[in-house]
Amino acid sequence: MSKLDRKILAQIKSFGQPIRDDIKGWSGVTHFFDTKQVAAIQAAYFANRPLLVRGDPGLGKSQMAPAIASWLNLHFNYASIHANTEIEDLLYKVDHIKRFSHGHGNHDDINIRHFIEPGVVWQAIAPDTHLQECDSKECADTTEERDGSMLLIDEIDKADASLPNALLEVLNNKTISVTPVGQTLEQKSDNPLLVVITSNDEKALPDAFLRRCAILDLSLEQGEEGVNQLLNIVGVHYVDYEKKFAQGIVQRLAEQLIKLRGLCGEKNEYLPGTSELLDILRVLDRYNHHEQPEQLKIIESFFLQKQRQRPHV
Repeated sequence: MSKLDRKILAQIKSFGQPIRDDIKGWSGVTHFFDTKQVAAIQAAYFANRPLLVRGDPGLGKSQMAPAIASWLNLHFNYASIHANTEIEDLLYKVDHIKRFSHGHGNHDDINIRHFIEPGVVWQAIAPDTHLQECDSKECADTTEERDGSMLLIDEIDKADASLPNALLEVLNNKTISVTPVGQTLEQKSDNPLLVVITSNDEKALPDAFLRRCAILDLSLEQGEEGVNQLLNIVGVHYVDYEKKFAQGIVQRLAEQLIKLRGLCGEKNEYLPGTSELLDILRVLDRYNHHEQPEQLKIIESFFLQKQRQRPHV
């Protein structure tokens, strides 16, 4: 059993407390793990499957991974997916321009190994693995010692349909074929890997992809439970929100949003969510307490009524 295995079984039980990520260049916000999220993390890791986290934007899907990495002392590797992302972008890239300039226009004079740059999946599966020939000092591990790796693939539903299955093929095999040099990289035995993949459900993912994932669905509930979810999310962004905003204004706004989501859902209209709530609070934060209620009346329609109202003919 690896050190990370023991941590997943033992320390993760403490996830009931808020965890702030300390990943350089990341958001640095606090994430609150509930029992279901903790169980999903454990299940995905021990089943050796990626954890696919689905749900509306703003529910903390992307925040989970850096918080886990901070808590469990993991190398954090991150890729944000867009429509043009291909599997090669995540594995490695060859800097042909740099190679061309070094070879004075003749590619054949320069060993291509020196111009292959690892992608995030390479860094997660085989960190500090070098292709180029170098002495032991040059190729020494340069990363801080960790207990494993965390890989976050964010918003995979934005990708072309071919990417999810190609990605899982690599993650299942824990190997990367570096075609230009005919070399295969394998996961290091001392580098256990935890993978989190997020989706906003904007596009259906292939069934073959879903079969090979553990899946956690996050959603805003209705009624009091949904209001409490929103208040917890506000608390992540505004620790002392009860002091920062006029008395009761955040509570009333959360209740209004949950009620509005119910009405919009019945009409199959756009559902406002945490993004709209936080946008309103960012505006109100610019005003004094006594100004906030009146300002809310002015701006709330800008954020909560996004379904275009068409005139009756």
